[in-house]
Amino acid sequence: MYKEVLEIENDIKIRCFVSSTAAQAGGRIQVHPHWHDEVEILYVLRGSAFQQVNDHTFDISQGHIVVVRSQDIHGTYSITPEDTEIFVLQFNTAILGNLEPSFSEQFSNNTLFSYPIETAQYPGLKIAELLLSIQREYTQNDIAREVFILSDCISLVGVCTRSFVCETNPICYPSNAKKALEKIFHFIDANFQRPICLNEAVKLSNFSVPHFCRLFRKTVGMSFIDYLNHYRVSKSLLLLRSGQTVTEIAHLCGFNSINSYIRTFKKYYSVSPSKWKE
Repeated sequence: MYKEVLEIENDIKIRCFVSSTAAQAGGRIQVHPHWHDEVEILYVLRGSAFQQVNDHTFDISQGHIVVVRSQDIHGTYSITPEDTEIFVLQFNTAILGNLEPSFSEQFSNNTLFSYPIETAQYPGLKIAELLLSIQREYTQNDIAREVFILSDCISLVGVCTRSFVCETNPICYPSNAKKALEKIFHFIDANFQRPICLNEAVKLSNFSVPHFCRLFRKTVGMSFIDYLNHYRVSKSLLLLRSGQTVTEIAHLCGFNSINSYIRTFKKYYSVSPSKWKE
C-alpha cells in the first residue's frame, strides 16, 4: 500500500484511460492497495476482477461501477484468464470550483457507496451514461471538449452525492496506520523471495500482534499471510513464462517447498502452475 501521486497534466485536472489485461505484463490487471487525493471511478466494460475499497472486498464484472473517494484505500486484481477492460476516471474535487464548499465536503466525507454499483437502474444507469460520455469526449480534439468533460464530471459528483449521502463517514484510517502499513508493503516488495514471518512485520509496524492483524485485515481485506502468499503467486506468473522450472520459481518467490507453492497456486487459480503454464 502506498500513496500515489497522480500526474494529471491537463488544465481541468481530469484523467481517464482504459486498464486492460491485454496491455499488462503477464496478462493480468494487478493494482496493489494504494490511495491518492483524487477521486477515482471504475466502470467494468468487460471481464471481471477482484476489488478492494477500504475494508470491503468484492467481485466486479461487466457493467459494475466502483466509486473510490479521495484517500480511500483501493486495489484491483483480475482473477480469470478472460479479457478484462476497466474504464478509469480520476479527478480532483477542485474541479467543482466555486460551488458551495460544503457540497465538496459532503461528497468526500459523507457518502457511503454500494459495492459494486449496479447499472440496471438509477443511479448506476445515470453514472454509466456520464462515464461513457466522458470517455467519448476525451478522444475529441475541439474547443468544446474540456467544457463537456467538466460538465459531466460535475454531474457525476452531483448524482453520487444525492444518491449515496450519509450523516457520517464510516471509514477513516489514521495517518500513522497508513504510514505503518505502507512500510509493511515496501518490506514485502523487498523481501518476498525469502521466508518472512508475521513477527517481522509486526515489529516494523510498532503495533501489538492483535492490533496489527486487525488493522491489516480491515485495510487489505485479507490476513497478512494470505496477502503475502497472494503476492508471491502473482510474482510467479511472470516467471512461469520465462522457461524456468516450477521448482526454481517456487524458490525464487519465497516458498519453502514446491508442494507449498503448488498448493497455494491452486488456491487462487484452481489449477497447478504447470497446467497454467501450458
